Formats: sequence, structure tokens, C-alpha cells
Amino acid sequence: EGFRDPAALNYRRYIALQHDREIYAEGVVDHYEALAADDTLEPGWIETLARIYAPARYLFHVLQITSLYLGQLAPSAYITNAAFFQAADELRALQWIAYRVKSLSGSHDIQLANSEATRRIWETDEAWQPAREVLERLLVAYDWGEAFTALNLVVKPVLDALFKEAFAELATDHGDGLTAALLSESRVDTTRNQAWHAALARYALGANSTNRAVIDAWIDVWRPRADRAVEGLAAALSDPDGVRERTAGSLAAFTARWSG
Repeated sequence: EGFRDPAALNYRRYIALQHDREIYAEGVVDHYEALAADDTLEPGWIETLARIYAPARYLFHVLQITSLYLGQLAPSAYITNAAFFQAADELRALQWIAYRVKSLSGSHDIQLANSEATRRIWETDEAWQPAREVLERLLVAYDWGEAFTALNLVVKPVLDALFKEAFAELATDHGDGLTAALLSESRVDTTRNQAWHAALARYALGANSTNRAVIDAWIDVWRPRADRAVEGLAAALSDPDGVRERTAGSLAAFTARWSG
């Protein structure tokens, strides 16, 4: 009960904040669509979007569900609120992916917006299977402390870094400014959420020093799974070494904020 979300969000403040953010995102979309920028994208990049970007909405949906689980079982209303706002952020992220894929299907392959085709990639493409495994294991991590640690201290920071940092940079390199802008805009939510993740982890360590061994033990289980997810997805991208380096660096910087 002593924990407080650094952002001090309530429902009204969250709605007002995200309303303004959606107006900004819609403006970005209007700008790029007015330029007909999608018409100039290379076929190879479109294939990457179909294989890696489009199925990412399943990824963010799992992060959403797990965030809701954390909020439902949280030992304090202050944690519940932060987790539920995080779940709303994940919904926002996956909705923009769905919109982006639909808009791309109009100027490129219509299969980009085919849910059955995207689901087949999610379920069978070798690049996705390590990520799918860690995410599906996350759905059955029923212990609240383990679920918080796995989601917010390992899996989410790694996958957010992969898509909202590394993949966004690749999009820029391939002339896809709109995808890059939407992912980078979504990273604002990640930054806000990581503030409460780090604050809660520091609170737990400060309240009981034996919590460190418990948290470290969970991280030892989940970190290799998350690393395999990054490896699988990075291998399918044009700069796998850069993706691995950016993702590892982002996780290390975040971990330093709470681990002491």
C-alpha cells in the first residue's frame, strides 16, 4: 500500500493524456498519407512488414492480457490502476498496427490485412516461435510476483525495445517514416510504464531485502526465453546484430534503474 505510481494517473488524467496523443498520431498519419509515401516502399520491406510487423499485434495482445491479469490480482489499488492503464496502452499499440497494416494493404499486398494469413505466420513461421513460446508461457504465469517480474522486468522491456526502438530504426532506414513514427510514438507509453515498473521493483527490494533473491531467480528463468525471442525475430531482419545490440542495451539501461 505504500507504493505510488510516479505518473500519478487517474482515469480522467489518463483519458485526457491519451486523447491528445491520439490527435497527434492521427496528424502524423494524415501527413504521410497526403505524401503517398507508401507507394515508394520496397517490396522487400513490405515482406518484412507482413512477416514481422503485422503479427506483432498478437504480441501486444498478450502483453495487454497479462497486464490486465496483474491489475486484477494486484495487492494494492495503486498497482491495479497502473497495470490497467498499461493494458490500455497495449491495446492502443496493437490497434495502430492493425490500422497501419490495413492502410498498406491498399497500396501493396492485400494479404497484409488478411487475418488468417497473419495468424499462420504467428503460428508457424520459425522467426516467431521463440517469441510465441515466451508469450504463451507468460499467459500461464499465475503467481503474481512472477507474472510482474516476467512481464515488466524482462519480456515487455525486451520486446518493446525490439519493436519500438530497433524495428522503428529499420523502418526509417527503409523509407517507412509512418511505421517508424507510430512505433516511436508508442514508445512514450513504454517510457511512462517503465517508470512505475522500476519504482515498484525498488519498493519491493527496499521493503524486504530477501525479495532480491526471489526476483533474480525469476529473471534467471525468463531472461533466456526472452533472449531466444529476440534472436528468432532479429534473424529475420536486415540488421540482426544491430537489433540484438539495441535490445540488449535498452534492457540493461532499464534494469540499472531498479536493480541498484
